[in-house]
This record gives sequence, structure tokens and C-alpha cells, in this order.
Amino acid sequence: MWIGDHSDSIPRIDRDRSGIDPQERNGDQMQTDDYVVATYEEIRLRFALGGTDQARMKAKRRKWESEPKNNPGSLTRIRVPRADWDAAMTDIREDRSRGSDPPDPDQVRKLNILDSAVDAFREEQKRAADRIEALQSDLTAAQTEAGDLKIRAAVAEAKLEAAEAALARERDRADRADAEARRPWWKRLIGQP
Repeated sequence: MWIGDHSDSIPRIDRDRSGIDPQERNGDQMQTDDYVVATYEEIRLRFALGGTDQARMKAKRRKWESEPKNNPGSLTRIRVPRADWDAAMTDIREDRSRGSDPPDPDQVRKLNILDSAVDAFREEQKRAADRIEALQSDLTAAQTEAGDLKIRAAVAEAKLEAAEAALARERDRADRADAEARRPWWKRLIGQP
């Protein structure tokens, strides 16, 4: 032991400035028998709330006291009664047994990935629906054009049949004229067949 060391003469204090034994301190949460001192974020996590604003409103509604701040920039610490703190974990366990877990960052990340996959699928589905609609429009146009072509073909066929009938009549007239021309002139003169 050297001359300036008086560690054995000064009693060791096992408490920090808040008067709470450091062994009772759990992370940033200070625990006593009556209450637990926690930040809004810790309250949010413990009570499975959506945000720190909800934790602040819960503390305000339940009239939980806040610890005095050392400086204006420090985090607000709230004294949550031990019964409420323990009841929150029991409620969460009961909720989990019913199948509704509080949000987990990994689950949120996975859900975001699934949401983006669903969005991509919906976009692909919309593109496919647009393509199907375009193809149906093309099919309707092709069917209309085919109908028009059938009508034109029917008209052309009718014209062909009319032309064939006119040709047949012209042949008959030509055959009669030819037969008349071959008949001897004297039979034509007297009108004999």
C-alpha cells in the first residue's frame, strides 16, 4: 500500500447518486420494490405500444410521476408502478398465446419485403391485365375485319354468279344467233325452222 491510498479507511458506497443500488439497475431501467424507472421507449416496448407518443400519453393518463431531470436535454424517466409493469408482461404473454405478437423488427422487415413483393405482383398483374385487354381489342378488330371480308366475299360471289348468269344468257343468245346464221337462207325467208 502506498502513502496516498486510504481506500480501506473510507467506507465504500454501493449506491449511485439516485440512491439505488447499481445491482438493482437493469440497463437504463432502475427498479425498486414499488416502481420501475423507465424511458418512454422502454415503456413502449414493455406495453407493446405503437410509438413513444403513445407511451407518453399512457404515462400522462395513468398519472405516473417523472424523475427530475439533471439537464434539459436528458431523457425523461417515468416511475411506472411495479404492478403495472409486471401486468404488462403478463398481458403480452397472454396475447402471444392467442397469436398476436407485438411488432418485432425482424418481422416488420419481413413484412416490408412481403409488401414490396405483393406490390410487384400487383404491378405485374396490372400489366398482364392491360396486355390481355389490348389482345382482346386486337381480337375484336380482327373479328370485325374478318366479318367485313366475309361480306365482301359474299358480295363478290354474288357478282360472280350474276356475271356467270349473264355470260350463260349471252352464250345462249350467241348460240341462237349462230344457229340462225347456219340455217339456210330460204328457210329463214319462209320462216321455217
